[in-house]
Order: sequence, then structure tokens, then C-alpha cells
Amino acid sequence: MLVTTLRIDGQEFFLPDEADIDQIKERVLAAAREGAGFVDFTVRDQGRISVLMTPRVAVRFEVVDRSEAETAGWDDDHGSFEFDPATFIS
Repeated sequence: MLVTTLRIDGQEFFLPDEADIDQIKERVLAAAREGAGFVDFTVRDQGRISVLMTPRVAVRFEVVDRSEAETAGWDDDHGSFEFDPATFIS
């Protein structure tokens, strides 16, 4: 199974099959050209992501061949995460 991977500043994101890769590339370039901006996209196993892009952020698109065993469970419901700033320790 071919999977498109997006690496942003060293972090790897697996994009869903229906992702419009050309559109994501255009939004990344536009944000970098403007100096900075958020780029939103959907990730196969994490839901919706919003990343702050700047001209200094390394971005790499890659198409990799993954086995079904490697991709098993990617589309499962991973629940939600709630953040309570009152309990956050810096």
C-alpha cells in the first residue's frame, strides 16, 4: 500500500489516501513566502493538525510502500484529548 508521508521539522505525518497533496504543498509554500502562517491538514491516525510554517521549517513529502500490518489500526477511532490548562505544569 502506497502511503504519502509528510515530514515537518522532523515530525512524520501519514496523510490519508484522499488528501490533496498538491493543495497542501501550495499552502505550505504560501505560508513560507508570507513569512509565517498556519497550515491545516488531516492526518491518517491523528485527525486534524494545524502547523505553524515559516521559511526555516524543513518540509518533506514522501511516498512510501507500507504493508497492511504496518497500517492496521490507522483509521481506528483514537478518542479525544482534552487539555485543562489549570492542571498543566510548565
